[in-house]
Amino acid sequence: MIVSTFLALLTLADYRHRFPLPGPTMGEGWGVNIHFTHAQPGEVEKIRAAGFRWVRMDFFWHVVEREKGKFDFSGYEELMKSLEANRLRPIFILDYGNDLYQKGSPRTAESRAAFCRFVSAALKRFKGRGVLWEMWNEPNIGFWQPSPNVQDYIALAKEVGRAIRREAPDEWYVGPATSGFDWSFLESCFRAGLLMDWDAVTVHPYRSSPPETVRPDWARLAALVKRYCPPKKVVPMISGEWGYSDINLKNGPDQQAQFAVRQYLNNLASGVNLSIWYDWKNDGQDPKDSEHHFGLSHSNLQPKPGYQSVSLLSSQLSGYRYVGNFNSKRMAFAKAKAVRIAQWDSDDVSVSASETPLVSPLPPILTFSTSADLKSMIESAAQAAVQRVEIFSMNSQVPAYTSPLRNGKINGFTGFSPRLEHPIRVRLTFPNAQVETLAICTAPIRFNLLPAPGGVVAYVQNQGKVAFDGILESDSSRTLLHLDPGAEIKENIRANANEVTLKEEGAIIGRLVPASMIMLGLAPFSWEAEGDDQVVAHLSHHSVELPDGSGFKDGTQLDYEFESGWKYACLKPSKTRLIAGVVRLGYWLYGDGSGNILRMRFQDSTGQTFQPDFGAIDWKGWRYVSFLLDGSAAGHWGGANDGVVHGPIHIETLVLVDSKARQTTRGRLFAVGFNLTNRD
Repeated sequence: MIVSTFLALLTLADYRHRFPLPGPTMGEGWGVNIHFTHAQPGEVEKIRAAGFRWVRMDFFWHVVEREKGKFDFSGYEELMKSLEANRLRPIFILDYGNDLYQKGSPRTAESRAAFCRFVSAALKRFKGRGVLWEMWNEPNIGFWQPSPNVQDYIALAKEVGRAIRREAPDEWYVGPATSGFDWSFLESCFRAGLLMDWDAVTVHPYRSSPPETVRPDWARLAALVKRYCPPKKVVPMISGEWGYSDINLKNGPDQQAQFAVRQYLNNLASGVNLSIWYDWKNDGQDPKDSEHHFGLSHSNLQPKPGYQSVSLLSSQLSGYRYVGNFNSKRMAFAKAKAVRIAQWDSDDVSVSASETPLVSPLPPILTFSTSADLKSMIESAAQAAVQRVEIFSMNSQVPAYTSPLRNGKINGFTGFSPRLEHPIRVRLTFPNAQVETLAICTAPIRFNLLPAPGGVVAYVQNQGKVAFDGILESDSSRTLLHLDPGAEIKENIRANANEVTLKEEGAIIGRLVPASMIMLGLAPFSWEAEGDDQVVAHLSHHSVELPDGSGFKDGTQLDYEFESGWKYACLKPSKTRLIAGVVRLGYWLYGDGSGNILRMRFQDSTGQTFQPDFGAIDWKGWRYVSFLLDGSAAGHWGGANDGVVHGPIHIETLVLVDSKARQTTRGRLFAVGFNLTNRD
């Protein structure tokens, strides 16, 4: 038994050495989505010539198995031979349903078993050829039929994992290919143990905002993966599908070309070495259909500006390895002793030679569990030449913490706690350069003030895996805290209290000011539908006595119903005012478990609209929700359109409910306690 296990491990190591996941060398991990098995003459050669080394393609169950138990892989074999001839590797997506066994996606024991037989047959045919096998495509939206169900998906993914390990244990298996960073769906998968099965996590980071806005999301995902990953296992992240339709962009194909290369670079700077652009070529010629305009080439294979920009960057940095960031828009690549810099101070990426050698002593994303861990990591990584350490909130140019390095040591984080922040930027200053990396806590402590009738509540939650011991203090109270993982505490605080502090190991790690919370009245307001005028919607709102749990007696009931299509509901204040210095909007929301997407909107002084996302309304009952108003991880358009919040701002939409996957939907929400805070 010991000998056979050892030989199996040797076989696995040998195969994965010959067909590894890509590293950060330029182009190793750049690819495109395709929609064919029979290529046009010269088509696959054009993909290779642009600098791509991967393609991603559906591996359709219903196409392969048209008669029970009989599998026809001839189309995929033709594609595979063409890819191998051009030294391209495939990501094959194991999807979708097969009406021979069940309508919709596999949700019964019989249909799951049949799907696994299809998977096993595919592995017998294609194993040992460098394929990445991906578990479904966007199961969190309409591609899982009849409607998304994370538990049904998990059941299938676990069975597929077992089938792969039985048939070909050295093959790569990845998932879940979610549409967007669907945090609830992802965490459900991780909590169910799928990180034991998957070799990488795939996500589709679609957004209307520029590619730079993806970095905090990758940092958050890295922390989530680290939190649930089995000990000693490393599970990388993959950008499995992401693109921009040129008719949805202000500057059309030229802006698409800019975003194509910046998308790859921003993924690389976030520790994501494999990026798949959607799409290889336009899917049609309808000038008004955005789905027809994602391609880097026209449908007749004539190159668009995006193809040319990818080809240029690939040739300029061929063989160069990404080694670190000078800042968020200036990246260093090295080959032997040569250094080249890719930067985009404006929209276009330029590449130039540099005489400044740079190998960042920190990884693209640094994950840590406690403030002491972060301090130790910086000190152990910092070279003797490092003169200063600065830590910034994600979008701030003013450091929240700064310390010189003395004898290789930095001062403690007195008055500042990285555990309370969302992704932060760590900047190291050398005599001739500065380098930056993202850092995020895998064991954060949530510390907020929540609205309550006649005052506020101090809320502390331990989101880590180890116990938290601290002290919560206000003008009139002092509470010793011992919070086991997942535990929380709520402490009533007088509204006129000067401040509330949270201490850990004797140092203040968080300070909140009750007076910084500005309560917002709702009346008068409007609850209205927007989107496609052809899509029918029914909305109503009422002042009602609320369900128990929020602490408030009365609030607002919001009912909505949409037919299928692009439609969303907006709760808008009828009177708006300019607000300076606010950092967060929060309120209590009674969820309906619909899975519809919760957002809000605000506008800055230039007329630029920002739309932060909270995520899916996948819970029932009360939950306190909040949105950062600093522009991070938010789509934006109009005005300056630069992603920078130019204050003061005004709230345009307090609650925005967007139908999930544009399907027919209905629901009922309750909301109360709307507030703004001008200090985080």
